[in-house]
Amino acid sequence: MLVRLEITKMGEEGEGLAEWEGREIRVLNALPGEEVEAEFLARGKTIAVAKEILSPSPDRREPPCPLFPRCGGCQFQHLKYPKQLELKRRRIEKVLGERVEPPISGGELGYRNHARLTARRGEVGFVNRFTHEFVRVDRCLLMSPLINELLSKVQGRCFSTMVSIRVGIRTGEYLIQPNLFLQDLPTGQSFYHEILLGRRFRISASSFFQTNTEGAEEMVRMVREWVGSAGKVVDAYAGVGAFAALLSDLASEVLAIEVSSSAEKDALHNLEGLPNVKFVRGRVEEILPLENVDVLLLDPPREGCSGRVMEAINLSPPRRIVYVSCNPTTLGRDLAKLKGFILEKVQPIDLFAQTKHVECLALLRREDLP
Repeated sequence: MLVRLEITKMGEEGEGLAEWEGREIRVLNALPGEEVEAEFLARGKTIAVAKEILSPSPDRREPPCPLFPRCGGCQFQHLKYPKQLELKRRRIEKVLGERVEPPISGGELGYRNHARLTARRGEVGFVNRFTHEFVRVDRCLLMSPLINELLSKVQGRCFSTMVSIRVGIRTGEYLIQPNLFLQDLPTGQSFYHEILLGRRFRISASSFFQTNTEGAEEMVRMVREWVGSAGKVVDAYAGVGAFAALLSDLASEVLAIEVSSSAEKDALHNLEGLPNVKFVRGRVEEILPLENVDVLLLDPPREGCSGRVMEAINLSPPRRIVYVSCNPTTLGRDLAKLKGFILEKVQPIDLFAQTKHVECLALLRREDLP
């Protein structure tokens, strides 16, 4: 069933929003100000996809990928890239109620070092979260060339439910999980290596690492600039130890905290030879509060910091906080819980071009200190 809709604004998922018969309709592949003919995707008639653009927005562009919006991996391919950045900046400003810097781009295409794919009868691809349609993917424009090369070699030969392909952009190494038992392509590797700012890091299959290597380097450079010369630095949610290692030359002491056993093994390997860095495995809320902390680096998962973590920070506040967030909503929630801090700067970094996601750095200092 095709219906004519006028798109009034954009939703949180990057979809256009319209009203039809008294209901709000979420419309994929539609931009504010457009009139479209759309087809409903489900019986509930609340989600539709624009099939024909009757009056295109000046911000619209031709999506570079023929699978958009079918595969569901991207939300913004139909939106000109400068407008994507502006939209993400406005979203962060709305959540925080503060002016933020223009986003720094981590690259528009070919930036991802990690692909998580669904397998169906040997084929690999993505499942659209709205339609639940499996879409075979032979090449993804967001993935690095090496991932697409490996994807072509496993396509049609993956008899598992999921497959993960991770690559080192700087090293050329790769990891494919699970083991696919292919005679002409080694798979099932337990770890690979990547290089950030000249330092080599080991990353295991189950350990987290930023999916945009170039953007991650830009992020580390900015964090280093904000940290400057420091005394005691605490790297909460330390992961494989990237921040701890790359801040070690700026600090007299670095304490890295991480709960994941997989990341612990990587971090202990990656932090070898750095005598001023100490690693502690455990939950951040069980290790904080700590005294005499110059800089506290927070880099939590998407759900943000727990209430206990924020309480511990308020009990023994550091001089400065650098908060690295991939979720503006939980960033705003957590910053609102801090007492006695001034938000000095917010810098978005677009690690996830063509999608609704954005990375964000926030710098705070204690208001009782100069």
